Amino acid sequence: MRNSEEKYLPDTVLLSSELASDNDVTQLLYNSMDDESTTILSGNVKVEIICTRTNQAVNITESSFKIGSSKTADFYVGDNSTISRIHAVIELGDDGCFYIMDNNSSNNSYFEGVQAIPNTRYRLFSGSRFILSNEEFIFSIR
Repeated sequence: MRNSEEKYLPDTVLLSSELASDNDVTQLLYNSMDDESTTILSGNVKVEIICTRTNQAVNITESSFKIGSSKTADFYVGDNSTISRIHAVIELGDDGCFYIMDNNSSNNSYFEGVQAIPNTRYRLFSGSRFILSNEEFIFSIR
């Protein structure tokens, strides 16, 4: 059953993840939105966030991943004063999918071009783009 506070991003391919442990992304399920097929991908899978301005990539290795200007953030964006301390959080849901949530930031977030409602989860797919304040990122699973 879908949570009424979850938003689904358009025109993307669903990639969901199953974790052996919080620190070990070992297997991904690929479901095509155009057909009913499912392919299991395993082995050397990387889940990462890429900042388009700096081309910095950070691997997601925890089930809860924070992006912000705080040095305690998992993806530290220290050179942009418009990014909140913990601007957004990416979480691995119980359904094996990744979600992003604006953490009630001062300068807003945009997911696939839509302004985010604070504290509302938005599903991420490989290739999803999001903007935190004025900083663009890409979510990637490969």
